[in-house]
Amino acid sequence: MANDKIDIVIPFLNPESKTWQAEFAKYKEQEGIKGANRFRDWGTMRYVLRGIETNCPWVNKVHLILFDESMVPEWLDTTNPKLHICYHRDYIPEKYLPTFSSSVIEMFIHKIPGLADNFIYSCDDMLFVKTIPEDYFFKNNKPVSPLAGVWNNYIKEVDDWCKIENNNYRLEAKILGKLMRCNHPHFQIPFNKNFIEFVWSKLKTEFEEGLSHSKMRNKYENQIWIFDDFQRLTGFAITNINIFANAKYYWCNNSDFSCFKGKNIICFNDVDYIKNYEELKKNFIKFMESILPQKSSFEK
Repeated sequence: MANDKIDIVIPFLNPESKTWQAEFAKYKEQEGIKGANRFRDWGTMRYVLRGIETNCPWVNKVHLILFDESMVPEWLDTTNPKLHICYHRDYIPEKYLPTFSSSVIEMFIHKIPGLADNFIYSCDDMLFVKTIPEDYFFKNNKPVSPLAGVWNNYIKEVDDWCKIENNNYRLEAKILGKLMRCNHPHFQIPFNKNFIEFVWSKLKTEFEEGLSHSKMRNKYENQIWIFDDFQRLTGFAITNINIFANAKYYWCNNSDFSCFKGKNIICFNDVDYIKNYEELKKNFIKFMESILPQKSSFEK
């Protein structure tokens, strides 16, 4: 299956950035945010990049999204020709900046300068730990997405994240004429840039209105899953229920990593209630060193 170039886009937060800390503290106080545990750095980025280089050699370029220059990791080799460091100001409209909302960061990624038409969106907690073939995410330039089920109901709005998902579903129903709710596995998503631009052309007013309410993630926004839903429900993507059969999503609340055995993709997802963060982080890094011990060309 022949494909054009395939890029990977990864947002990364370095919470040690003094610039980010000062801006976050200012808006956190204004908006009454109590905690910031989900902004912790588990040290995953080294291994994300090692996994891409080792197990996805077909990747054309890695676009690393950062708040600003203060977030560049000291160990990162910024001269690597396969690396493009992209700051928020480079692609997010100025009226939304600064932003601490993942929705704003994600919804404009099609505007990243130099981004290939085919790209994979991958969070910084998603790691390739075994060889992934080029046609895993794209076949003949068509995204390959999971489609385990479609439902005709909204989800219970127990938190802002659920409300955001329902915002997506309402707009999808508006365009498609009926509600067709998709499941959303928390792993990498393949996209076509031109398709995202097409969806934006249809829903620009609604998207901009939703994203304009706050500097933090909030219940009015839409998020990146809407593009995947549209590409699946309209037949633009090839659907494959088994695409993540060998992937493992993990709530990082203990040090038992045996669940990752035999998997080709893993997601080490943070949760708010962790008490022993430093110990878990140390154990996780030790585990990743056992899987991906070789430094990548992205490291100094």
